[in-house]
Amino acid sequence: MVDRGQAHTLEAIMAAVLLLGSLVFALQVTAVTPLSASTSSQHIENQQAATAQGVLAASIDDGSLKRGLLYCDPAPENTQEPKFRETSGQTFYTDAPRTSNGPTGFGEKLEAAFGSQSVAYNVALVYDDDNDGQGFVRRWMVYQGNPSDNAVTASRTVTLLDSDELSQDGGNGTLVGSGTVLGSGEDQTCYGSGSGAGGVHRVVKVEVIVWRQ
Repeated sequence: MVDRGQAHTLEAIMAAVLLLGSLVFALQVTAVTPLSASTSSQHIENQQAATAQGVLAASIDDGSLKRGLLYCDPAPENTQEPKFRETSGQTFYTDAPRTSNGPTGFGEKLEAAFGSQSVAYNVALVYDDDNDGQGFVRRWMVYQGNPSDNAVTASRTVTLLDSDELSQDGGNGTLVGSGTVLGSGEDQTCYGSGSGAGGVHRVVKVEVIVWRQ
């Protein structure tokens, strides 16, 4: 009886060791490592979002984003949709924002960050179209196609004042003031008439949507 009890005990110990070994092996096989596809993809998306946020921050700091928003043709009849210059007959760019002499400051930053990385991007503008009673509208500054499922978005806001000057090409892609202020009349604005709120013309949310092609 003692020998039989010892045999059962030994069998139980061996079974436990085998079960534990199987669990350890299974965990090693299914563990998500830094090289796993899902983890790697998430890392790339986080990096792209941080880069887009950095482009926006730098463009706001040096003023190139606001100058780019003001590089547009004044629309007649108080049209709310901006028509950017040098867009080959469209209202938006399909490549980096540019003048006839090269990319604008904002365009250079976008191309430096994404142009050589096989990364596509759109730039959307969201603002209150209260003059026509439409509420918030979404317009394109850059449109390169429909984003993929793994697209990421970074955004910042830019305040346009009635006293801000529309931009013109100063050479080599540099944008300078044209002498015509944004709020000088219904036919001298790209975003509709001024809101009348302390000289604030529009508060524009700029979204950069990025995805790998």
